[in-house]
Amino acid sequence: MNKKAQIGAQLGTMISIFIVVVVGLALLIPIAGNTSAITTKRTVSNETITMPVNGSTEDLFGQAVSGFSIWNSTDVLLTQDLNYSLARDVISDAKLTAQITNVVIGTTYDYAGETMTVQYSYEPFGYSSNGGTRSIAALIILLTALGIGIIGIIMVKKSDVLGIFGR
Repeated sequence: MNKKAQIGAQLGTMISIFIVVVVGLALLIPIAGNTSAITTKRTVSNETITMPVNGSTEDLFGQAVSGFSIWNSTDVLLTQDLNYSLARDVISDAKLTAQITNVVIGTTYDYAGETMTVQYSYEPFGYSSNGGTRSIAALIILLTALGIGIIGIIMVKKSDVLGIFGR
């Protein structure tokens, strides 16, 4: 076989390797982004909400809220079940969410319409609370990256592309 044909074949192989690796990485990035959404809890810090009127609710961002704190503009920390109630897993507008309800008991102050500051952790929409599912999702990313690397290495070894560079 002549030298030009060998170089042409090796160039075609190099382009194939490049395409396989680039397409693999292009697919890996969105897979990793979606996996992060279902495996990572988020935090809301110093976000403001308007307290709903007595007995009505306000949707919070996310689902399965934990570590919830709420205080008013004068930094008075409100007490759950005395000033507000919190429903952690509620279906609202066809999605799972958490809701806060203004509660006025007896002579307690009514915070309706006031701007409050909240802080809490939550599970984003689509979060998997099953630890096994989260582990499998992480393994999918790892094995996909490993597969891209192995395919690239095998193609380089079989094609003798390194011969062009004198190796």
